[in-house]
Amino acid sequence: MMKWLKKKIPHKPSFRWLSTLFNSCWQRASTPEELLEKNKSWVYACIQRNVAACSQVPLRLYKRSGAGGEGNSRKLSISENERLVRKLAEIAPATEKFDEILSHPILDLLRNVNPWQNAYDLKYITFSYLETLGRAFWYLEKEGEKIINIWPLVASDVQVIPDEKNGIKAFHYGKGVNKLILNPDKVIYFQIPSLLDFWGSSSPLMAAEQSADMLDSMNRLEITLFRKGGRPDAVLEIPPESFVSDEERQRLETSISRFAGVDNQGGVQGGVLILSGGAKLTPFGITPREMNYLQGRKAALEEICAIFGVPLSFVLIQEVSRANAYASLELWKNYTISPRLRMVEQKLNEQFVPHFGAGLYLAFDDPAPKDEEYRLKELQVHLSTNYSTINEERAKDGLPPVDWGDSPTGPFGTVTIPTASEETKETESVPAREVRKTTAEIEIDFLMRALHAQIAVVYHRILNEAAQIYLEEETKNRAFAKEERGLREYVNRLPIDKWAKSFEMEIAPFLKGAMISKAAEVLGELNPKAKIDASDKAMEKALKKRSPFFKEMAKTARSKIAAAVTEGIEAGAGAAQVAYKIRQSVNIKEQSEAIARTELIWAHNEAAQKAWELSEVVEAKQWDSSADSRCCELCQSMHGKRVGLSETFRTALGEEVDHPPLHPKCRCAIVPIIKE
Repeated sequence: MMKWLKKKIPHKPSFRWLSTLFNSCWQRASTPEELLEKNKSWVYACIQRNVAACSQVPLRLYKRSGAGGEGNSRKLSISENERLVRKLAEIAPATEKFDEILSHPILDLLRNVNPWQNAYDLKYITFSYLETLGRAFWYLEKEGEKIINIWPLVASDVQVIPDEKNGIKAFHYGKGVNKLILNPDKVIYFQIPSLLDFWGSSSPLMAAEQSADMLDSMNRLEITLFRKGGRPDAVLEIPPESFVSDEERQRLETSISRFAGVDNQGGVQGGVLILSGGAKLTPFGITPREMNYLQGRKAALEEICAIFGVPLSFVLIQEVSRANAYASLELWKNYTISPRLRMVEQKLNEQFVPHFGAGLYLAFDDPAPKDEEYRLKELQVHLSTNYSTINEERAKDGLPPVDWGDSPTGPFGTVTIPTASEETKETESVPAREVRKTTAEIEIDFLMRALHAQIAVVYHRILNEAAQIYLEEETKNRAFAKEERGLREYVNRLPIDKWAKSFEMEIAPFLKGAMISKAAEVLGELNPKAKIDASDKAMEKALKKRSPFFKEMAKTARSKIAAAVTEGIEAGAGAAQVAYKIRQSVNIKEQSEAIARTELIWAHNEAAQKAWELSEVVEAKQWDSSADSRCCELCQSMHGKRVGLSETFRTALGEEVDHPPLHPKCRCAIVPIIKE
């Protein structure tokens, strides 16, 4: 069969008459290196948009439900399982149910792919080569049957050696006599298929190559025009009866040339050019026809964006409405990013995952933006029309059921609850806000999730930087960390001021938005005539007072990193293993959630107090703790304490505070005491 295909589809089809025609005006890149050199200007912008978007999408591991290892797995919500079934339709039964695996050697390997690169690096290199050359390669380094490292190969240095019987015979890596022969079982070949060669590849850059060259030619023309004019700036007309010697011609050219060029317009001293003998200096202009390339530049940019599937507004600074921006983002992620992710994840499930056993699947998260506003409206319609129960909607969102969530909601925002008497079947209605969250509370949840995600990004960045610093130090001196002084120098090198600034830059905008929103809500209830200024200096001052807490976050991260390094060294771990321990030293999910919850509680209480001051109807504030079994002794001791609006509370530890929180995950609040 393979021999028949090779005969039917030539390896290198020949169209000599086309080659003769096009070689005279434009030629494709003859080598992969020449093609890679064209990754610049607008081509680079489009490639970076796609690569960055693909690289930041998490890759997760799943297994069939009930396949064992329950302690290291998470049950999927209804909507998550439906999405996964659609993604794995070609390789898994449609009726299958899946669980996400939270701990597994595959995940460990994909997080710490080799001693020098992490998961983001691997994805970034892979998608970059797919955008430029249409192919990418992973080499799997093994110890026996166990994969210990993944090494991305330089795709331009890889040659595919086909085998007529089995498909691929081997991969040659390198150039000249130094080529390595790699076994196909140890190489994963990601490929955008070519219609001309089964073993070759195609790429968006290949399709956009002509437009890229056109833009490059336009840029070089403009540079030439600015530097040298691209042609003479003027023509000196000598009367027929005049004779110009070579010496006189050279003198005139030197005199005129001092006015030419970007930096010499008008001469060094703004001098005057004097001509004699009836000579006439005529400017040499550029015709409108020659300036038509400006329109060609726009057309070339649009063609490049269309080939790479990137909306034009994503590479140009344009004023677009929120609706248009959201629509463009959704189309881009659905029809550009998702297909690229699907291609890579299917290749991984075909060639990479089987090394770790059967019944496992890798899949990227959905890159499409979640329309939270649409989901909120959907919830309101479904619950108010009795289309579904609260627990059914919670299951879609991956939330656990609640005791009161199996009763359908009424048509006017009420929930029907059966009374104790089953015989009379009487019902009573209570306001829906008593049994489900208000719109404002749902918005707060969304805000907390977004803040949680931003803090997690900062932690990932910090831990990767700390690991990289450790590897750099270990490369310089392999024994540095075994000495107390070396470890101390490493810890001192960690940039906690930079980390604190990163926390502040990511968290402060969320806190300011939450404060303004909460203050406006409180004022609307107490005194609708009062107004809150979004640039209120009191809020800016309050945010600045919060800066020391960001520094404490950075110091805490540094302490955990130092402990991880010490633990790794004492256990005799190698550099790569210590770097891995550094990246795992902070429980990012738990820590980010705790910080997000604590900071938003602080912002809401701070905003409430500022709003009470503006309302002019509040005279005091009172501490209100949850007073349940989860409430700590410190918070219980504060419950019911009342002070003046501008006064501070004194805790059992002797601290003076304006309002909660007293500690991470504190659930206390303050309530207003209205003037009589």
